[in-house]
Amino acid sequence: MRKVLFPFLDFMRIAPNLCMAFKGTLPSELWLHYSEKENGRYLLELDLTVAMDINDQIREATSKAGKGGRGGLAPLTGNDASGVIARRNARREERKRAQ
Repeated sequence: MRKVLFPFLDFMRIAPNLCMAFKGTLPSELWLHYSEKENGRYLLELDLTVAMDINDQIREATSKAGKGGRGGLAPLTGNDASGVIARRNARREERKRAQ
């Protein structure tokens, strides 16, 4: 029986995070990659560091976009609506002058 260098239960705890960060990678591929190599734990630590950085960037981007209304857009206020109406009326006047 071959020696497993990385404990399976530890791997199962972190596999979902790695698969989420590295799309298209199967847990079995990761297990083979980390368990069969002598330096598998170091490779795992490197990949986990990269996965955490990716997760932090995603969290930062979604937190910025998440503030506001539907679709990440800030809800309109009364001042915003009056600006929209003023620009619309200005475009109408320009079209009337162009005719």
